[in-house]
Amino acid sequence: MLLRLTDRRPDARIGGLIKNVVDAARKDWEPLEYEGEYPIGGFGISELRPKHIRGGTHNIPSTITWSASIATASTYFSWMDLTLTDMAYVIVSGVFNLEADPRVTEIAPSANGEDLPTVNLEQMYGLDLARVWFEKPFAARPNNNLKIQLVARDTGVERIGLMGHVIAKRAYLIIR
Repeated sequence: MLLRLTDRRPDARIGGLIKNVVDAARKDWEPLEYEGEYPIGGFGISELRPKHIRGGTHNIPSTITWSASIATASTYFSWMDLTLTDMAYVIVSGVFNLEADPRVTEIAPSANGEDLPTVNLEQMYGLDLARVWFEKPFAARPNNNLKIQLVARDTGVERIGLMGHVIAKRAYLIIR
């Protein structure tokens, strides 16, 4: 479900999820320590970038910028379908679309083998917003799947992307 007001974000839920993910990462990556935004030898946190959505099986179309290539209209297609690396947790807290005339109408996420509710993005466009937060953010664990399907009303390239965070080992956070 989308938050409808631009001045309202689910900060408490995002913060709680970050805390839970950091706690899980401490256990998974022991003896590495959580070092915040600028880790030197352990693991830390960063804003989610396209480069962070990589895995052993598939990458999004561009690892430098967010985008989706829409080949068919009015049917779900796989935007990303990958197994995450063992070096990162991905936290998805929202979505943005930079198109003046957006094509994507719905997003259907799945993480860690569990399908999540489909989100209708047309509400976002009706409010003339370029980005919205999910009322309940979600996380994908290392070595687990992250799958996002989209449906669009037309074909073409869409400048759509995910908002969120990555909790990862230092080497993964500094990839360029």
